[in-house]
Amino acid sequence: MERVIKFKLNKNVMVLLGLLVSCSSFAGTLLARGPSAEGVLREEESYPESRFGQQPKAPELGVGRGYASRAVTEMEARDEDLDGAFGGERNPAGLETKPKGPADLELAARNPPRTVPAPSAPRAVEGTSARQGVQEIALIAGDLGYFPKTLFVSRDVPVRLFVTGASKNTLCIMMDSFQVRKQVRSQKIEEITFTPTLPGKYRFYCPVNGMEGTLIVKEFSSAILSN
Repeated sequence: MERVIKFKLNKNVMVLLGLLVSCSSFAGTLLARGPSAEGVLREEESYPESRFGQQPKAPELGVGRGYASRAVTEMEARDEDLDGAFGGERNPAGLETKPKGPADLELAARNPPRTVPAPSAPRAVEGTSARQGVQEIALIAGDLGYFPKTLFVSRDVPVRLFVTGASKNTLCIMMDSFQVRKQVRSQKIEEITFTPTLPGKYRFYCPVNGMEGTLIVKEFSSAILSN
């Protein structure tokens, strides 16, 4: 009986020792120190080191900080040297500062400057010779009336009026001041010619459907300005 108890105790002790050995080896594995970052960086020396928050180096341009100031100083010194070489003060180009001598005055008296005559104003032509031509106007006669209702012409210039019939019915156009009485047939264009001689407002109308319009005759000059 005692042998059995000793055997069990020895067996338990061996198991505990085995557990302690395995735990110590596992802890050593966890606490083992890995390779340092410096060793890794030494093996990869061909790659640049980058640290967060560190400002990158300025590019090498081959020009120092004082290069610009030295260049400006040298340019100002050259300008001062040039001013001293050419008399100290610069004169505007193309301006002659020396007074004219007797020879220059005599030459100017022999060759006086030529005067260019001013352009003469065009002569005003009176009568109808300055107003040659024909005024052509288009007018539409429909069921709703004339379009446009107001026509503008110049006096003493022949007027050629083209009236188009836009209605299915036969309409007309009458101007008592110019002895105009013309029928306007459907889908046809009627041509009327007259010459107004006095400025003013003249009425044209059609008694078939009661439509009417106004012809305004202006002076030749006022008509040009209004256009």
